[in-house]
Amino acid sequence: MKIYDEFHLNNIAVHPEYLRRNIGKELIQHIISRVISHDIMVILLEVSANNILAQKCYKSLGFTITEIRNDYYSKGNDALLYNLDLIKNG
Repeated sequence: MKIYDEFHLNNIAVHPEYLRRNIGKELIQHIISRVISHDIMVILLEVSANNILAQKCYKSLGFTITEIRNDYYSKGNDALLYNLDLIKNG
């Protein structure tokens, strides 16, 4: 979802049978390449603090944690808010 010069990535998933094959990373790289040409300056997303694989993927692509939302999810899990500054990392 594009909001002004931001792109909010609301949902991305890889089937459990296909994890650890860089599919998620390739999907995000594709998204990055697509939004750069639309004057997007930052990509924003959230991920569960329990989703270590996704966190490693986002960090490897240059995303940084900007905020933690405690008890954000229904099971009491925290949400980590990430952003990727495309001016610095694009």
